[in-house]
Amino acid sequence: MESIKAKLDKLRFSENDDEESQLLISRAERIIEEIVSFERQQIIDALISFKSVMKNGNTVEKRKAKEGFSVFLNEIDDIH
Repeated sequence: MESIKAKLDKLRFSENDDEESQLLISRAERIIEEIVSFERQQIIDALISFKSVMKNGNTVEKRKAKEGFSVFLNEIDDIH
């Protein structure tokens, strides 16, 4: 099984990530380090999906992904 660190290393910034995406990715990484393993895996899965849309999605899909991922991270932050 792949370690959390190895998974996160694969999700580091790419040249295609805009500033807003980079901030969301950094925020997710911070939260991942602070929480328990079940929630951590949920955030990693969401981060993988977010990065996929940022890489392959159209403008509308990217905007919706940013909004949705931000709301998801807000909910996690509010719990902790």
